[in-house]
Amino acid sequence: MYLTIAVAIAAAVVVKQIRYNAGGRYYYAAGVCAPQTFPVYVREAYLITANDENVHVDTEDVNYFKGSWRSTHFFPEATESNLVPEKLVLNYAGFRDADFYSDTILLPGEKIRDLFKITLKNNSGDEIYYRGQQKQGLSFMIGIANKGNIIVWARDKNGETEILRTKINAREPGEQDTYFGEKMTKAAYLEDRFSLLNDSIKTLIRSGFDAGANYIDSAAIH
Repeated sequence: MYLTIAVAIAAAVVVKQIRYNAGGRYYYAAGVCAPQTFPVYVREAYLITANDENVHVDTEDVNYFKGSWRSTHFFPEATESNLVPEKLVLNYAGFRDADFYSDTILLPGEKIRDLFKITLKNNSGDEIYYRGQQKQGLSFMIGIANKGNIIVWARDKNGETEILRTKINAREPGEQDTYFGEKMTKAAYLEDRFSLLNDSIKTLIRSGFDAGANYIDSAAIH
């Protein structure tokens, strides 16, 4: 009986170790950017690895309306090494269209893994801060464009590589999507979450400026 239990525990430990190290673990960080004239408030953003670990995505730039398209200034920090991300969870609201978007997006795991291997082999990884040390890895930039368009780049010392572009559909928010300290109407939630948006930007947007822009075209300069 005790031998059976011991074997079962040992097997569980081995399986856990295999899952922990499957495919290699890497250092990386991620942040979100959005066009200044299409501001968003990101309620939820994180990456999911193959073994269902959640990896933090920084949203400070977009939620305080400090960043711009294809530019984010988050501090690339990792709390541990992780398996490559295979999913991206996003839940956000747009100021300009007053729409809500939410989806779990599949990422090209093998493409990301190959990029990590090439980057590390060439000693061209982005510097990722980990417990007082600088580790080589990748920084992921998640671009939220207008009309639900999403693009993801991986950044190393040599620049950016596009790894995904997709589109998610707007939907009616549920109660949990407009809750912030208390239950809110859709209009009240949007007013509250975008209260820090500069009045000059609001005026510019309401004037119709940049209304026809197509930011998913990452080659365009805006």
